[in-house]
Amino acid sequence: MQPIPPRVCDVPPHLSLPIDVRWGHRRDIPAMARIEKDVFEFAWTEDELKYFMFETKAEPGLVQTAWYNDHLIGYMLYDRVPGCIELTVLAVARHYWRMGVGSQLLHSIPKLDNPRQIIVTEVREHNVIAQLFFQSLGFQLTAVHHEAYSRTDDDCYEFTRGIDGTSPAWPANRISQFS
Repeated sequence: MQPIPPRVCDVPPHLSLPIDVRWGHRRDIPAMARIEKDVFEFAWTEDELKYFMFETKAEPGLVQTAWYNDHLIGYMLYDRVPGCIELTVLAVARHYWRMGVGSQLLHSIPKLDNPRQIIVTEVREHNVIAQLFFQSLGFQLTAVHHEAYSRTDDDCYEFTRGIDGTSPAWPANRISQFS
């Protein structure tokens, strides 16, 4: 069992921690599950992580991991769908919050050929920390889904961002100009 190291005190909070971003592997799942339990009230189990990574669809979900001093300190799970990247989970061990790990993970998503590529993620209503994090990176609240979760009464807030850091790349409604 790989322990999560304590907070690194020599890195000022306003600087990004130098992490190594790698593609996730099956051997990373136990450490990912420990981070889940540390960060989320309704954490995914190892079996749920395996299912997302290897069994969900014809094309399994994509996983990128953040490493610091040979310790897995964060990860993200996402899917590519036509015209969109669906960010399912972004998790960073609490000891490494506010050190730029989540931002670096998001910026590591490969930029696709389509300049109109957008990223969509969903956040629980009571997860204000995540809402503020995504808003600080240019995500905008684009929808609210009521009673979307089976284990809680929280609403689901959908946030969207253009891949280049702009607001959502929705096509303009040219007809409304003439109304």
